[in-house]
Amino acid sequence: MMDFIETNVVKVGDIAIGGREPFALITGPCQLESLDHARMMVERIAAACAPTGTRFIFKASYDKANRSSIGTERGIGMEEGLSILAESGTNLAVRP
Repeated sequence: MMDFIETNVVKVGDIAIGGREPFALITGPCQLESLDHARMMVERIAAACAPTGTRFIFKASYDKANRSSIGTERGIGMEEGLSILAESGTNLAVRP
């Protein structure tokens, strides 16, 4: 039998993380590109997680200000990025 380290439980949407909760994967692209890209990523992540029933939280950045070069692309911006993330949290939501 495995020993568990008691930790706090944090809820992200309807997914509880920590304590004795099952494993949850926080995953997604480093940078959002478009709604179509987000849809493709969510579908592929869901397909990869489905065989084991792994729960996942989709994450992605819309403004990567921490780039090592001032000339590197930062992202699609807050307004479009938040719109895409909102869409991925509702219409693209995948539940086990």
